[in-house]
Amino acid sequence: MDINNIGIAVVIHNPVTKKILLIEEPSTNLHSNKSKGDLSLVVGHVKSGESPIEAATREIAEETGLTNVVPDRLVKIFYFKKGHIVFLFSCENDTGSNSIGNWYDLDSVKKLHNLRPQVGDAILQFESGEYVDPKLIFTS
Repeated sequence: MDINNIGIAVVIHNPVTKKILLIEEPSTNLHSNKSKGDLSLVVGHVKSGESPIEAATREIAEETGLTNVVPDRLVKIFYFKKGHIVFLFSCENDTGSNSIGNWYDLDSVKKLHNLRPQVGDAILQFESGEYVDPKLIFTS
């Protein structure tokens, strides 16, 4: 498989309150099918020379304003057509506040109508408690 586009997504969760952080799209983007008000996880692309975990850490800071938050688990790797893959990470954060997103109960998230496509699948995968052993992927 030729890989020509690598992305990341991150489920930021509070283990005490059982809530996750979702980011609201600030404007409509016709090129990526994003609409103003859509809710999403932290997402982004891996830049040249950057590892997926470095990209996830950077995107968390850029999209939420949260610093010193590093993904601690690789939940799943999604493979899409045309060589696009997405690394789904998770990390804990218990600060309860940030500059952009809002915290949602896991149960209420499933009922939201403005959830971005694939976010529901990513949340279900996170809730399953199954994770990828990074040693299987990142060791030579």
